[in-house]
Amino acid sequence: MGKRELIGSLYRSEIIKNMAILNLNGNPDYSKIKKNFKSLVLKYHPDQNHDPQSEEKIKEIISAYEYLTKENAKGTLAEFGVDKYYYYKVMSQTNYEVPNTDLSFTLEIGMGSGIKEDWIYSTYLGLNGEELYLGCYSGKIYCLSIDGIVKKIYNCHDVVKSIKKRGLYLFIETNYYLFILKNDEYVNYIKIWKQGDLFWYNGGFF
Repeated sequence: MGKRELIGSLYRSEIIKNMAILNLNGNPDYSKIKKNFKSLVLKYHPDQNHDPQSEEKIKEIISAYEYLTKENAKGTLAEFGVDKYYYYKVMSQTNYEVPNTDLSFTLEIGMGSGIKEDWIYSTYLGLNGEELYLGCYSGKIYCLSIDGIVKKIYNCHDVVKSIKKRGLYLFIETNYYLFILKNDEYVNYIKIWKQGDLFWYNGGFF
């Protein structure tokens, strides 16, 4: 099989896979794709379906719809009466595994929900005053806009002792590790358990 035939075969397989996710066959038009999408979204939405796997199923359904229609599903979900923030909650969550360790943390972008019951252990106000970071006992760090909307949630699964931001870098200190992110991408971590306290200054920490 040549390169062109291979690409064509993979493309057809991807279409078939995404059609199957939306319970489609044959040559469905846009209205049929949208109809099935609506039916499945409402079926697996957590308000109706309490299966722990329903959110992963919703993510799969949204991805299939976007692949087949080449459009962002956010507007379509709004037509169905689904909260606009739900799209971000489902589609914008990323889990980072720290290489060669059993450590991980989660980043959620564009969350619109507020902070529920949690103990706030640390705070950091961005240099421009437009972002506020709240580090919590649960290991979650909430990044809030100036109007109080939660923009991002980081989860390092350990009590957050301090938070600092220097340029593009975000530093998250827990009891055991200092996590370093750049533009919301994992960069590195430093083991600090029983290494003494961190001291911050304008150029960094020691």
